[in-house]
Amino acid sequence: MEILHQVKRVTDNKETIIVTISEEKQILYWNKKAELIFGDTAGMIAFLESLHISEIFDTVITDGTEQSLRCTLPNNHCYEMFIFPFRPAKNKVNITILWHLSEAWESWSNWDENIFALTQEIIDAVADGIIIVDAKGIVRQTNKSYEAMANIRKQDYINVHIDTLVENGLIHQGLSPMVVDRKETMSIVDFRNGKDMLLTGTPVFGRTGEVICVLCNVRDVTELRNLKEQLSESKRLQQDYLKKLNEVMSPNILNFHTENAKMRHIVELAMRVAPSNSTILLLGESGVGKGVFANLIHQSSKRNAKPMMEINCGSIPPNLFESELFGYEAGAFTGASKGGKPGIFELADKSTLFLDEIGDLPGDMQVKVLKAIQDKKIMRIGGNKPIHVDVRIIAATNRILEDMVKKKTFREDLYYRLNVIPILIPPLRERPEDILALTLHFIKKLNREYSMNKFFQPLVLNAFLDYHWPGNIRELENTVERLLITSTSSEIPLASFYEIKGNSGNNDGTIAIPLQEILDQKEKELLLATYKSTNSTRKSASLLGLSQSAFMRKAKKHGISLR
Repeated sequence: MEILHQVKRVTDNKETIIVTISEEKQILYWNKKAELIFGDTAGMIAFLESLHISEIFDTVITDGTEQSLRCTLPNNHCYEMFIFPFRPAKNKVNITILWHLSEAWESWSNWDENIFALTQEIIDAVADGIIIVDAKGIVRQTNKSYEAMANIRKQDYINVHIDTLVENGLIHQGLSPMVVDRKETMSIVDFRNGKDMLLTGTPVFGRTGEVICVLCNVRDVTELRNLKEQLSESKRLQQDYLKKLNEVMSPNILNFHTENAKMRHIVELAMRVAPSNSTILLLGESGVGKGVFANLIHQSSKRNAKPMMEINCGSIPPNLFESELFGYEAGAFTGASKGGKPGIFELADKSTLFLDEIGDLPGDMQVKVLKAIQDKKIMRIGGNKPIHVDVRIIAATNRILEDMVKKKTFREDLYYRLNVIPILIPPLRERPEDILALTLHFIKKLNREYSMNKFFQPLVLNAFLDYHWPGNIRELENTVERLLITSTSSEIPLASFYEIKGNSGNNDGTIAIPLQEILDQKEKELLLATYKSTNSTRKSASLLGLSQSAFMRKAKKHGISLR
């Protein structure tokens, strides 16, 4: 077998380490080389345990098969480890381990002083920084250019493991382990001492195909930074807005993102009434975020230990309304569950019940819901005793309930019972500040969810601000998701938005073309928003790719106060 040839080869090598271990994990024999490396049996046992060797031993004993692996011993040399069974008696199995110095290490070790001197003379003539790291992560050579870039002395890092140097802040992040692992050229960018360093690691292979060392080329690309920032202006502006959103959004208001003063006032109102038990009626068009508001109020209330229960009154078949709301007893009707079933009112006991689309509640159920709210009691279908429920009601609708009351399609007494604290949520078109804030929020959320890194061109954001958004936040989120998912490039152009929206959107049925007067308005909005987020003309100018004087000149042109 191949393993026997390996054993014969390594036993002739003076570097071979031989150890025999019993089934009980007792060391029966070891040679002088093993003693030199490990010091004592305790040191060897500790080393073997660090390799989680027990599982391999069990496989060798059970299957009688040879095993091999590569490891680094305490002398920092790489060894091939061969493990095979040895049977000194019929029912007894011992394990013999042979360690043989890896050829990859031998190849590096065989580089004599003349080779080192020649290599050093060559790499010192290179303008880029050069650092050579062996396959085990030990720094072997560098050139003068690298020492100047890293501002460190050769005696501080030669023959030292690269992880130690990274931990001590003396060297860039370790690229060589990744190159050794993948056996291919790799590049990373590292920022150090105010400089952008491009590191490219190339593997050097030995005769057997093993990586002997990694040659790392280090280039200072700081001069390219300004060009890079100019080319990615829109992306950086977007990231700045995302950072701003994270800073200004209080964790108490969950996922509700707003930059609009009126909306902030409404959120504050919701936060003030949340701790009470008062019934709340959320009003507004479809998609404005009534469900988010309901969850906000519940999470900010004293009932947040239990989950909020929710039911959509517009999605339940009329014949199932009563059983869904109030539940039923066992045998109440054909097909009823043997154990009965609690209704949504019971499940919401000591919590909050969100009655969404309350305007769609059938007329015969309106009186029963009114009674449940007034009496704080419900009766299951087929039941004979009332059940007390402690429920806080939040209702929501996109209908005009006053008109429904006048038309006798909604009970007046139920309307007044629900309309204790009405909260009217304005549509998205009335709070344009939120269009940009929510768009950036959805971009960040979806990029994270789908592991993407996509962004919109500034003109796309302008088009978003001009669009009417009849579907409000729901339509906005769906549009952002569609653009991100269907785009084949990381930068999404204005044409993609026109493609999915066509010519519909504004009150007049068109999307505004960004002519000069509109561009001026958008420029003013971006200047103002950037300055508001940074409170610094220098930082604002940098974010927008402008000089500070140009930023101040544009701000003066648009009448923006810089204080």
